[in-house]
Amino acid sequence: MGFEIGDFWNKTIGNEGIAGGVKKAFGLDNTNVNFDYDPAQVDYDPSERLTSGIDKLYGLSDTTSNLGQTLTNLGGETGDISNQAYQRSFDLMSGQSPILRAQRQQLSSGLGDMQANQNMMTNRTLASRGFGSGGLAGAFSAANVPRFGEQYSKGLLGISNLGLNAGMNMFGQASNLRGMQGNMYGQAGNIYGQAANMVGTGGNLASGIDTRTLQAGLANQGAMNQQQQFTMTSDYNQELANRQRRADFASNTIGAFAPTGGKA
Repeated sequence: MGFEIGDFWNKTIGNEGIAGGVKKAFGLDNTNVNFDYDPAQVDYDPSERLTSGIDKLYGLSDTTSNLGQTLTNLGGETGDISNQAYQRSFDLMSGQSPILRAQRQQLSSGLGDMQANQNMMTNRTLASRGFGSGGLAGAFSAANVPRFGEQYSKGLLGISNLGLNAGMNMFGQASNLRGMQGNMYGQAGNIYGQAANMVGTGGNLASGIDTRTLQAGLANQGAMNQQQQFTMTSDYNQELANRQRRADFASNTIGAFAPTGGKA
């Protein structure tokens, strides 16, 4: 190492030598306390179990909402079937059902064929006995008309009763379907409510995390501000004390060597 005049001066004459000794002797050396410190910090880290639980709640809420939507759709389809059943029951009870119209047509055709066959058999019998197809045959044909008319009326009444009974049964089924639709909508509403509760619970938990994170951040910032304020204030007061001590020494020195008045 080479010789350094500055280092030699400091150790012999300067602060580490004679000058430093004089300062210490007269209390002029500066107080140099380091007031800096590391403020305590709050480290808030929510557990993975909590955050994953929130995610699961949101996922379960979506699944539950989908189930509610499925029930709502099924309720709508059930309502459509119920409306169709109501319409068919009205058609049956009023006799406007295509099935009843086909039965009436079949009854009319069947009785017409029976009446025609009966008249043909009567005419053949009369002809075999030497009677022509004149007034006597017409009289027998006319006599058959009320009998076939009565059968036709009874057939119509039976078809009407059949339609009424079938219509009432179908009306009951339609009412049951309408009740099922209402139950599905009610269940869907309950399920939607459960999904909303899950979202609310997840939101509350997430909000709690946000609140605690914010509180930790504010606490950390407050501790840092307090540390900075303490360090700055302490450094300032220390510098004032050092200056005051030097000023007091200078004032005392001047006072000691100043003339006290009068001539020798």
